[in-house]
Amino acid sequence: MPKRNALFPKITVRCPATSANLGPGFDIAGMALSSPSDLMVFEVLGERAITIANSGKYDVPSEADKNTLGPVIRKICADHLISDGFKITIEKNIKPASGLGSSAATAAGAAVALNAMYGLGLSKKELIAYASLGEEVAAGFPHADNVSPAIMGGIVLSSETTGRIEFAAFPTIDLDLLVILPGKDKGSTKIMREAIPDRVDWKDARANMQAVSLLFEAALDSSPEKFIQAVHRKDLIVEKARATVPALSHLPAIQALGDEYGFGVFASGSGPAVIAACLPSNKRKEEFARGALDLFAKQGIGVETNWAKISGKGVEIVGRDGKISEVRCIECGHPEQDDAIRCSECSGLLEVAHNFSNIQINRKLFSSRNGSGVWRFKELVHPTIGDRHIVSRNEGNTFIYTHKSIDEYAGISGILLKHEGENPTGSFKDRGMTVAISEAMRAGAKIVACASTGNTSASMSSYASLASIPSTVFIPEGKIAVGKLSQSLAYGAKIEQVKGNFDSAMEQVQKKSKMEGLCLLNSINPWRIEGQKTIIFELLMQLRWEPPDWIVVPAGNLGNTSAFGKALKEAKVLGLIEKVPRLLSVQAEGAAPFYRMWIGKEKGLAPETQPETIATAIRIGNPISWPKALRAIKFTNGIVEKVSDQEIMDAKAAIDGAGIGCEPASAATIAGVKKLVQAGIIKEGEKVVCILTGNLLKDPDATIGYHKAKLEHVG
Repeated sequence: MPKRNALFPKITVRCPATSANLGPGFDIAGMALSSPSDLMVFEVLGERAITIANSGKYDVPSEADKNTLGPVIRKICADHLISDGFKITIEKNIKPASGLGSSAATAAGAAVALNAMYGLGLSKKELIAYASLGEEVAAGFPHADNVSPAIMGGIVLSSETTGRIEFAAFPTIDLDLLVILPGKDKGSTKIMREAIPDRVDWKDARANMQAVSLLFEAALDSSPEKFIQAVHRKDLIVEKARATVPALSHLPAIQALGDEYGFGVFASGSGPAVIAACLPSNKRKEEFARGALDLFAKQGIGVETNWAKISGKGVEIVGRDGKISEVRCIECGHPEQDDAIRCSECSGLLEVAHNFSNIQINRKLFSSRNGSGVWRFKELVHPTIGDRHIVSRNEGNTFIYTHKSIDEYAGISGILLKHEGENPTGSFKDRGMTVAISEAMRAGAKIVACASTGNTSASMSSYASLASIPSTVFIPEGKIAVGKLSQSLAYGAKIEQVKGNFDSAMEQVQKKSKMEGLCLLNSINPWRIEGQKTIIFELLMQLRWEPPDWIVVPAGNLGNTSAFGKALKEAKVLGLIEKVPRLLSVQAEGAAPFYRMWIGKEKGLAPETQPETIATAIRIGNPISWPKALRAIKFTNGIVEKVSDQEIMDAKAAIDGAGIGCEPASAATIAGVKKLVQAGIIKEGEKVVCILTGNLLKDPDATIGYHKAKLEHVG
């Protein structure tokens, strides 16, 4: 028979850590964890050999037969007439012999990767059987309670009898999990297993079975309370054995602490990792964590900790012919972790680079979907994120308006206004925030933060609360519109006022994010840009994929200018459009460093130390995204312009008077169009689309002040 050829010569998979036993679980119950996880890259080699390289935190066996993946690959190849060799690179982030299913992750990753590479069509049950074989050959036991959740995700109850593995999978339960991993030489699964007795007392076995029954009930009911109660029970069979392992000898003391703080505490697998589970609403989780760490410290045991969730995903394919989505530096190209904000090599800005070659992308696919105007373009935004992590308020789907009075004001007919103020929190920020918060959820972020003049904070606090993630907002003291500040307060954000302007707040939040591990969600976060791209994708779809001549956008921190350029480039490369419209990026006269650089007065961007404008949303003197924005302007043969506060408010009055309305920054678009029409740059007959970025009610004081002639420098 002919040999089977690979459909994809290169596959990348993400393999989750797992926790087995789950308290007194008899090697029956296991669950997948959202963190840590391994990345494995499989590449086909011409010669029939298996080479293994490691790029991760922990060492792995370099010989295939001493690694759990070797038996898996050899068996699958024998069963399915595959004669290729493989180069495998493992980013090993799950500590071996820690009780977190490190070897099971490797075996499961191999089974899933080969299944995808060769289109074998193996069922979940078959994948579990292959991965368990790898565990049995390399580790001496099939470890179905680790392998099953590694393949299936969620909570899985499994059993292995007479060579057959049976399992039952359940939905995830919403819990916060503190994973405590003791340091080197403080215990391993091998030490623990050697201490387990050969014979057990029937009464102990019966008590353990009662706990397993409660665990089964918790899984059936998706009950976090029952789950905590079940895993918190003592494992009477191995309790004495655990006392011989340094890292587990004081597990009863941590369990007693769990009683006090509402945690279920158990050893993961055979240890030495300890997991403590609590309800997400538990207000004392950090207090418990400190207490648990103190108990380890008193024993002279150093530990690593991280918070995780029960993951609904098992081994996940994240790239064919390489990674589908990769965060990398725009300056040096260095790849970074998905949650990075700056390049670790050169401190450059980051972007998300997508490999669209194996993704279905066409116009009909997008137009056939309902719901979120961002996630209808999922393949162009975040192709690999799971639905369970997506946090959405059905953002997007904003309308396009025209009005004769606006044409007359600007001096050109047929101007289109796309109103992003119709998003849930009243600004375009919701498009980027749904993606950034969803990615934060996937990454297991514990606190999100931003610096803001108002719109970003309103959006972030809303989406963070929707995701049950605490949020902190850094605002320039006394320089934020009341309407915007009230939104952040209403949505439950913690507010920190910073002396100075937006740029001072931005500097402060970046420092705190680095020091305290906050997840930063300003537009420097590359996932924000991915969401904001959908303004362009949706606009193009609304125009039946016939691009306009000009797209006009207000310019503050330059996230939208950057996003629009990236979206247009991708649309052109993918064949969604034939011509590329020109971008017009409009700054306020009192906050126009990008404009000064563009017209050649500055070699690089020279920050405006005291930016001032009535348009608070673009009152930014040191726009962080300017290198990306400059690329966007150059790619689209675009223009940067500035307008005065008087021009902004006069244009706003025209938009408001047409019954459409907007916040001041949005009106910079019409003011900019009017200026370029008068200069003869924008000509009659050209199709112009202006993006209105915020709702009329965002800054009511400016509107009232204008009509009462009480605004400084505005007549």
